[in-house]
Amino acid sequence: MKNNIINSYCLDAFSGSGSLGLESLSRNAKHVTFIEYNKEIFQHLKKNILQFPISPSSVRLYHIKTEIWLKLYKNQKFDIIFLDPPFYTKLIFQCLYLINIYNNLKPHGLIYIECKKTTKLKKYIMNNWNILKKKETKRLQIYLIKKKYL
Repeated sequence: MKNNIINSYCLDAFSGSGSLGLESLSRNAKHVTFIEYNKEIFQHLKKNILQFPISPSSVRLYHIKTEIWLKLYKNQKFDIIFLDPPFYTKLIFQCLYLINIYNNLKPHGLIYIECKKTTKLKKYIMNNWNILKKKETKRLQIYLIKKKYL
């Protein structure tokens, strides 16, 4: 995925500390949109971004629920979308559905997903997405997927 990051537009949904988006910027992503709803975590995210040596024009930061943001900004297109929602929710399914219907991913775009190991994601994504990579750890599943086009 390293080669896909250069000059890319990324969405770091459920940003948390911002590590995925900040890592993308350090690998020469052109722009990262960060979304975080938890107020305390959002404040921490802002501090992390301010400490990072980047141009303010290369970052947008939103304090909003990701699923609402995807509806409000449905015309936004990204090269890479990072989805790492809270594990004990069904937000991963909702977000994949919204990304699919609002077409937030550019045709060559990728989605990086982290979810708990017990999430039944593979069966769900098979209909609209190609699985490029899958990795499992003791508690996680990590996917890299791309949209299927006819």
